[in-house]
Formats: sequence, structure tokens, C-alpha cells
Amino acid sequence: MSGYKPFGGREPNYEDRGPSVVAAGTIFIIVPTIAVCVRFWSRIVATRSKFWWDDAALLVTLAFSNAYSATMIWWTTVGYGRHMYMLPLSSVKKNMLGVQLITAFYIGSINFIKISTLLLYARLFRVSKRMMYTLWTLGGIVVAWWIASEVLPWFACNPPKKTLDPFIPGVCISRINYYHALGLINPLLDITILLLPMPIVWKLRMSWRRKLLASSVFVLGYCSVSMALVRSGMIFHNPKILSASNGADPTYDTVPLQIVSMLEAPLAIIALSGPPINQIMRRAKQFGWHSLFSTAREPSGSSGSKSSTRSRHTNDSVADGAKPDGLFHRVVKKKMSSASVAVRGGRREDEEALHPVPSYNGHELQPWDGGKGTIQVQREVSVV
Repeated sequence: MSGYKPFGGREPNYEDRGPSVVAAGTIFIIVPTIAVCVRFWSRIVATRSKFWWDDAALLVTLAFSNAYSATMIWWTTVGYGRHMYMLPLSSVKKNMLGVQLITAFYIGSINFIKISTLLLYARLFRVSKRMMYTLWTLGGIVVAWWIASEVLPWFACNPPKKTLDPFIPGVCISRINYYHALGLINPLLDITILLLPMPIVWKLRMSWRRKLLASSVFVLGYCSVSMALVRSGMIFHNPKILSASNGADPTYDTVPLQIVSMLEAPLAIIALSGPPINQIMRRAKQFGWHSLFSTAREPSGSSGSKSSTRSRHTNDSVADGAKPDGLFHRVVKKKMSSASVAVRGGRREDEEALHPVPSYNGHELQPWDGGKGTIQVQREVSVV
């Protein structure tokens, strides 16, 4: 038996990439979970804003992402990370189950992060009807693609149960075209969603520098597109990496690709949670750590520095050195004369403009004066 060589003369190879999968999966569960918890805590304490559908979609994304990473960790216990030809035949069914589960969880996570981002846009740009129609249309496309890409892998074989048990009689089609479609359509949708708010941002009344700053907020907030492009590049560079044909070694060769795929949703979750995390950290720095357990705008015992002074009342003068907390503020100007109210189509005309507010330092922003009989109402809308 000294000359025994398993599977067509290949030498035994006990190399195992499983520990790297376990380490990555553990990190990708812990870090985004903490980020979402801090995001929600910030929404309660720092911004005191109501939770909306984008928050719910982000929770679903986190559930899919954590399930994906947890399944990858479990998969290493049945042979993932080792060479396929070194695994016993008894592990084949469990490995096929692992393939189906991680595909389902991956598809769910990357599509719900798209839905969460579209809902965030709907919350920020709801004043634009054209934008809302575009969001609904793109959202419908994302949902349709999500359903199709979830269902197809379960019916790749005839009979369908052969998908989980390759030993029963039947035939299966190659999944290479399916993976290529994922590698093409997924980043295409990501880029479309990334560019969607840019026309609105660049029409705002502000300097080029501030437009670039505002654009960078959205780019960084949806940076998972970079991971989608990296994943697509890996697939198209080596099309055989996902092959299950004779001689293929998917349980070993696909480890780098799976780690990149595991990172895609957690990175987007952390990025979308960035602005609220930044706000709660600013609050802690400004008022002290005890302020993280109070919903008061200026908790008792705070330093009361000039930078914390804000304009809260109509036409109040702004203190020197005061700066707005968020990148965006919404200014709602309602012009009402003492004798009449401007009416268009039988309804009161309200002017709404979403624009960035520059620093008050150096008197860059002067109090708005609409004349006698004019009321200015200003409220803050933060990107959270």
C-alpha cells in the first residue's frame, strides 16, 4: 500500500484553508452586528429620529449576512477549505447542502443591502416625485432579480432533489452561466444605485467642494460595490473557479472568492451605519460619555461650549463658532403675508429646498430675512 495514490494518482494533500474561513466569518459576524447596534443607539440618543423602513431592511441584511458567515463556519466542519479529493464520500451531501445555503444567504444579503439603500434614498429625497418613481422602479427590478436568483439554484437539476443528493439518477445543468450572470448584474445594479442621487446632489446650491464632499458621503455609504467588482473580476478572470466538473477542487479553490463574498454585505452595513456612529461619537466628545445614556439635546453637566450652541428659534441670531451637526439640513420657508396666503391649485405653496448649510464661522451664512409678515421654520435632517 506504500504506492497508493488517491483519485487518479494525485498525492495526498492535507492543507486546510478552513481556519481562515472561520476567522473571517467570526469577524464578519461580530463587527457589523456591533455597528448596527451603535447605529440604532445613535438614532435613539443622538438624533432622536424615528426608525424607518431602511432600518428594517438593514436588520434583514444583517440576518442574511450573519447566516451566510455562520454557514461558512459550519461548512468547514464537513470539509470546506480542504481539497475535495481528500474528503470521504459521506461528506458529499453535506457539502452540497452547504453550497445551496451559502448561495441563498449571499443572494439575500446583497439584495437587501440594495433595498435598504433605496429606502434610505426615499427617506432623504421624498420631496422629489421623479426620484420616488425612479426608486420604486429600481426597487421592483431588485426584488424581481432577488427572487429569480434565489429560486434558480434549487431547480438546476431534474429531479430537483438531485440538487442536494448527486447520487440519485437525473441530470443537472452547469451553473457557470448563473454565476456569470450574478457577477455581471449584481455590480451593474450596485453602480446604478450608487449614481442615483448624484444628479440631485450636483444641482444643489453649494460650492464644488461641498458637492464633492456630499457625493463622497454617498459613495462611502455604498462602498460594497467595490467588493462586488472584485468578486466579478475573480470569476471572469478564472471561470473554472466555480466549476464542479471532474478534476475540479471547489472546496479548496473557492476559499478566497468566498471570503470576498462574505465581506460584501458586512462592509456595506458598516458603511451605511457610519454617519450615525459618527454622530454619537461627536455627542460623546461634546457632552461626555454620560450623554450616551440620555436623550436630552444638551445633557445636564455638559461643558456648554460655544460649539454646542445652536439656532433653535425662528430668526434667532447664530452664536459664533456654532456648526450644524449633520451634512444636510432641510430649510422649509413658508411665506405668509398678514392679509393673504399665496395659493396655487387651491393649496398653500410651501418652498422646500434640501441643501447643505455652510459653517457659521466667518459669517458665511446670514440669517434669512423674507420681509415683514414672513415666517421661517428651520429643522434639521441628518443623513442617518
